[in-house]
Amino acid sequence: MFASSRFGKFRARDRILARLKLRGDETVLDVGCGHGLLLIAAAKLLPRGHAVGIDLWSQWQQSGNSRKATLRNAALEGVAQRVSVHDGDMRKMPFADRSFDATVAHFAIHPDENRLNIARLAKQGPPEIPAKAEKAMSPLDELTESIKAAVSADSVLGKKLKFDLKGQGFIYIDGGSVTNENKPADLTLRLSIDDLKAMSQGKLAPMNAIMSGRLSLSDMGVAAALQGKMQVLFSKMQRAS
Repeated sequence: MFASSRFGKFRARDRILARLKLRGDETVLDVGCGHGLLLIAAAKLLPRGHAVGIDLWSQWQQSGNSRKATLRNAALEGVAQRVSVHDGDMRKMPFADRSFDATVAHFAIHPDENRLNIARLAKQGPPEIPAKAEKAMSPLDELTESIKAAVSADSVLGKKLKFDLKGQGFIYIDGGSVTNENKPADLTLRLSIDDLKAMSQGKLAPMNAIMSGRLSLSDMGVAAALQGKMQVLFSKMQRAS
């Protein structure tokens, strides 16, 4: 199995794309694109190009995995016009040889025979497939990386926010900075690390967490003012999961 651990997927994605050294006008294929983490990131680097994804949409490997969900994510990230997605198996892909400037197959399972099938599609060079799994990060590091990926210039909260994870650490957001510091914040959300993960995946609604006592807020007024921006933050975390 040449798939990296999901815990290091953000950093792995960035390294994969950096190695491609894209000019911006290429056509790139992502085999086993899933929700589009790598596919959409590639499309953002292709203002004059195109990113193509293909997947069998396994529900066992990723919940809510579907072509429709991936296209919706591309639209939400503003790259729908540069993304197309196909249903298909990497063992028998519906593309002619040398159809793509570059191919990636980072989040898929593929023995050597599938590597060869992917390689035939690229105009030059082998597909970008890491040779071994990356070391898994802790649950706290995983969530911190997920929040870092979700916090961007267009989704700054405007307040200092802290997640107090009940003895399992802290995640502190100040503008575009995300750290594990325990510093004073305008709003502190206290919940377990498992509940924060469930909220980031859309499996636990914040209001339900509050009503059930699983989530407490330090300032209801600030929380009400940030409600819309928090929804954007969790939505971006969910798309990246």
